[in-house]
Amino acid sequence: MARQLKGTILITGARSGIGFAVCEKLLEQGYVVIGISRSIDGDTLKHANFTALACDLRDFEQTKQKLRPLLNGQQVISGIVFCAGTGYFGNLEQLDFEKIQALIELNLLSPMFLSKLLIPHFKAQASGRLIFLGSEAALQGTKKGTAYCASKFGLRGFVQALSAECRQAGLNITLINPGMVDTPFYDELYFKPGAGQSNHIPVKAVAECVYNVLKADANGLIDEINLMPRNRVLEFK
Repeated sequence: MARQLKGTILITGARSGIGFAVCEKLLEQGYVVIGISRSIDGDTLKHANFTALACDLRDFEQTKQKLRPLLNGQQVISGIVFCAGTGYFGNLEQLDFEKIQALIELNLLSPMFLSKLLIPHFKAQASGRLIFLGSEAALQGTKKGTAYCASKFGLRGFVQALSAECRQAGLNITLINPGMVDTPFYDELYFKPGAGQSNHIPVKAVAECVYNVLKADANGLIDEINLMPRNRVLEFK
């Protein structure tokens, strides 16, 4: 007997890292997944229930055009998981203006813009889950993290306000703040999690957390989850 599909979920940042792991987990559990990333195609993840949608989320007009067929069609979107993000670190005077702008556009403005597009769809069906991947950087500012912390603090405030606006409309909105996760996020940075499993969160553990939020009782709200490794040791390259 074929497994009954559980719904259609949009996932941003689906090409790698946490986004890719969430795609794999949800497909395994019987969801239809639409993976969104700037450079993604059908070869990214070969599965009958996976569709790739190439889109630069920093280009808001392009995002609107790419999402319009989904929102105007007959397909019901059950939820979205916001995984897309980037990080630039260094003392503020060392950061390029262009990099600061790009970081804020992807980490903060693109989730706000996508949410604005999707909220009417979710309100019309009186249901929908929005799961945002934040960061421990949203909980405490750290040196060399001025731009990154600003983007994640901003995202946390946005999610809290959006949840207050939408909870009476049947929407469930959750922020997950992971500590350091073992992903390619650190490939271009000057640091990475220290050696040893206690210094990072396995990417599959974050995907499992997302899945648990999706399958939770819709009448119980899960506002925020902080998911941290046991230790916080850095290794510098």
